[in-house]
Amino acid sequence: QLPALPDVMPAPAQTDPLVVIILVNWNGRPDTLACLASLRAMTYRRKRILVVDNGSSDGSAAEIRAQYPEVLLIESPTNLGYVGGNNLGLRRAHELKAEYALLLNNDTVVALDCLARLMDVAVDPTVGMVSPMIYYASLPETLWSAGGRVDWTRGHTQMVGEDQVDAGQFGAEPYETDFVSGCALLIRLAVVDQIGPLDERFFAYYEDAEW
Repeated sequence: QLPALPDVMPAPAQTDPLVVIILVNWNGRPDTLACLASLRAMTYRRKRILVVDNGSSDGSAAEIRAQYPEVLLIESPTNLGYVGGNNLGLRRAHELKAEYALLLNNDTVVALDCLARLMDVAVDPTVGMVSPMIYYASLPETLWSAGGRVDWTRGHTQMVGEDQVDAGQFGAEPYETDFVSGCALLIRLAVVDQIGPLDERFFAYYEDAEW
């Protein structure tokens, strides 16, 4: 059962769709706190940040409450994995009447305009999911993912552009891809209603490609 919503919630600008940003944390306090700092600074205003803590034992929940009181926090007594944790977050996003959810790994740091640029694409009614370029934190010019590719003959998935230095080879305009990584995945909640939540048989891997 989800905890009750707080009585008082900030009033963001009403001109843009509401986006709930979902982080799943399991004993990742330093990474999660750094990620939250970058999310707090993002320029897209109509957002709520939600952390699902998967039964951490490192004091993550208490530290999040202390440093980020505006963050919604769901505490699971057990580790539900990436999939179960994000599905909890998606349920709360529906309760909040959000139109979009951004599933984001807790060990990421985002650019200030990341969500604004994603939403520029996501508001197109033909787009169901969208992802940014994802780079290695230690090698900020080197791509980890520029999309996902499926080899249907072998049932194999791989990240497009992985380990390539970004020299503009993917262009400046959005493009279609077989799947987008769950590391940073913005989805229209109407699409979740249509296709269902993440498949919890996967727990932590391949759920994004299946979705």
